[in-house]
Amino acid sequence: MKIASIESIPLRIPFTSGGQSDAGAWGKAGLQTVDSLVVKVTTDTGVVGWGETFGFMSVPGARVVIDSILAPEAVGRDATQVEKLMLDLQTKFHIFGRSGAFIYGLSAIDIALWDIAGKVTEKPVYQLLGGSDASSLRCYASLIRYSDPERVRENVSRALGGGSKSRSGRRKTMQGLRGCGRRAAFLSPRARMRRR
Repeated sequence: MKIASIESIPLRIPFTSGGQSDAGAWGKAGLQTVDSLVVKVTTDTGVVGWGETFGFMSVPGARVVIDSILAPEAVGRDATQVEKLMLDLQTKFHIFGRSGAFIYGLSAIDIALWDIAGKVTEKPVYQLLGGSDASSLRCYASLIRYSDPERVRENVSRALGGGSKSRSGRRKTMQGLRGCGRRAAFLSPRARMRRR
């Protein structure tokens, strides 16, 4: 089963950030949409796999890399040899670094190929990757950057109310971090130490 085509598809999704967001790597302040890039890999047998790469402002760069460099290298290769293909592509393009558009693009293709593998074998991908004995997974809230302490408090409370026990977020200032107050007992030990 060979890779017949790889298509990158940019998406722009309406988004509310739970208040006025600060500017960051995702774009300007006041984020109202989230940009994402999905990748559709189709095999010569018609099986389709879907992957996604990091979005926001990295979408244009990742799309160019996928469409112009990675897809031409991957088309025609064996879709069942995911690990070999990823190693070959990482080795060939290592000069471009271990982060950024190349790695984002490789990740999206990798995810799509594992999706194909799961469909072909009729097994969940976690089993193909070695399985797990976990009966549940911890959920965490990923928050964007807020500098207004009240927005931090509101969004941390919202995350806790939704069942999150931990969070990933960006605080622009110590004042923003302090805005979490006692509601953020789940802050990392490092963040708690800096807060004192």
